[in-house]
Amino acid sequence: MVQVIPKTTRAPGDSFRRIVPWFSLILVVVVIGLYFWFEHQFTIAEETYKVVSDELRAAEKESDKALETRIKLFKERSEDLFKILEKRLLTSVVFDFIEANIHPDVYFTDLTFNQNSKTLELSGSALDYNSLGAQMAVLDNDNFITNIKLNRVSLNSEGNIDFSFEIELVK
Repeated sequence: MVQVIPKTTRAPGDSFRRIVPWFSLILVVVVIGLYFWFEHQFTIAEETYKVVSDELRAAEKESDKALETRIKLFKERSEDLFKILEKRLLTSVVFDFIEANIHPDVYFTDLTFNQNSKTLELSGSALDYNSLGAQMAVLDNDNFITNIKLNRVSLNSEGNIDFSFEIELVK
């Protein structure tokens, strides 16, 4: 007689129980692999960061040096300009002085200013001697002038008085 070996029936959770350990093992291997891969990527990123930082610092130093050179050049030029302007400041003050102290009946036709000796030579024409005297009095009473000398006085063909002053200014 034939004997039949009864087949064992599998329980519904049996296949799941066999897959879970293998799946867990694969998952652990993948996590460990990812850890090492990320660690390697992080190391590469740090090295790249260092290289880029060094290149950036070198570029900044070069641009800083170029900028620093331009700033020094600009500073030297501006200092030179200020020196020139300080020397020429007296010239602008002279024109302001003449504008403020001119008599209405006196006309200046020539102006010579010597910056080094601080002398001003004015030539011009006045309507009469009273206007010329009033102009000299105004100039003589000013604190900006140390000495005034009338060099030339003459009567022109129109009846006006031509004159020439030499003025020494405060030094």
